[in-house]
Amino acid sequence: MKFLKKATLATAIAAAPFAANADLVALDDAVMGNTTGQAGVTIEIDIAGEGISIGEVEYIDEGSLAIENIQINNADITQTIDVDADGNLVMGVSAITDLQLSIGNTDNPTDATVASASGVMLRQAGTPANNAELVNNLSMQLDMGASTTTIYNMSAYDKVNDPDG
Repeated sequence: MKFLKKATLATAIAAAPFAANADLVALDDAVMGNTTGQAGVTIEIDIAGEGISIGEVEYIDEGSLAIENIQINNADITQTIDVDADGNLVMGVSAITDLQLSIGNTDNPTDATVASASGVMLRQAGTPANNAELVNNLSMQLDMGASTTTIYNMSAYDKVNDPDG
């Protein structure tokens, strides 16, 4: 079960950069010089319609681990990144409801490449016949609560709690 949690996390992390780069617009130096706003960054991600499709994510060492035919749909996520007055990095993620994640074959594959995709496969180096399919046709609907992660600035902490140090 731990492996599935790690595989799900790896899939979400692999998909996040694609969603974050969806509507970036270049700004020249003049525009950047006149830009003002609140402290911190807010990133809003809306994955609707066809969603995100990733053919394969593969980790290769001597053999390899492949996660194939990844689909992510129905995500509306807001992330905030800020540095507070004490120099702590504070990152927040909004609650997520009805996020749809699937790997492997779809319920009704329409072409041979999708129909032959494994969800999670172990591959032996140089020997395709010795591949082992671990998971296929995995489909999940996820609800996750809001979370905040703080990475503390320990140098600021030391000065407050140890005036001599």
